[in-house]
Amino acid sequence: VLPGTWCFINLMFSLFLLSRGKEFIKENKKIFIFLLIVIILAASIFIIPNPLNKPGTAISQIKGRISITQLKSVFSSGRRIAIWKFTGMMIEDHPILGSGIGTYKYNTLRYQAKFFEQGDNRSIYPYGIADQAHNEYLQLWAELGTIGLAIFLWLIIAYFNYGIRYLKREKDEQKQGIMIGMMGAVVAFLIDSFIWFPLHLSTNVSLLWLFIGLTMVIGLEKKAGSVSKPKRNNIYKFKPVLY
Repeated sequence: VLPGTWCFINLMFSLFLLSRGKEFIKENKKIFIFLLIVIILAASIFIIPNPLNKPGTAISQIKGRISITQLKSVFSSGRRIAIWKFTGMMIEDHPILGSGIGTYKYNTLRYQAKFFEQGDNRSIYPYGIADQAHNEYLQLWAELGTIGLAIFLWLIIAYFNYGIRYLKREKDEQKQGIMIGMMGAVVAFLIDSFIWFPLHLSTNVSLLWLFIGLTMVIGLEKKAGSVSKPKRNNIYKFKPVLY
């Protein structure tokens, strides 16, 4: 997934710089300037008309593969857009508490029928059975309401806040790398959740909780030869609600 991949790379690079501190950036300023120039030149070759990107060239073919039109055909198929639209209708009917966890697949046919009765939707969008919303955030919103979605987002924010604070205080590069790797895995999961339903796949959601749990374990430190009693972090409070 091209956008998700770039988001993941950018976040990992940002976390890497954050863990290294300002001094690292100052010490390697020339390298960063060089990389920035290379990126600008590469982007110019693709964006600005020139002999290298004329029709028929290799660069023009690459541009065609990553064009907005091509991306729309992958990420915004008519079927998926239709699902998101009638999921929005569910949210409008039950905005605060939602329709109940696990009820999405029982409501989908009714709302899909209402959606296709509106205007020319039946001729514009394809239709069929949709047990999942193909967007975990919309499905959480539809099933658990604004309150449930807010709790989930709060959990994610608390998780990254914990990880970033750890990176700021930890000086061991190996531990920093492990933490960045764990947080990167969670980022990949969250990006995938925009166009898929990993929270409803047992293997995927098990890995998510594993990465979150390992992140918490890495953050624990031994003091004076004994393990200090960990403080109760806010991230644990609503875990049972989200399972």
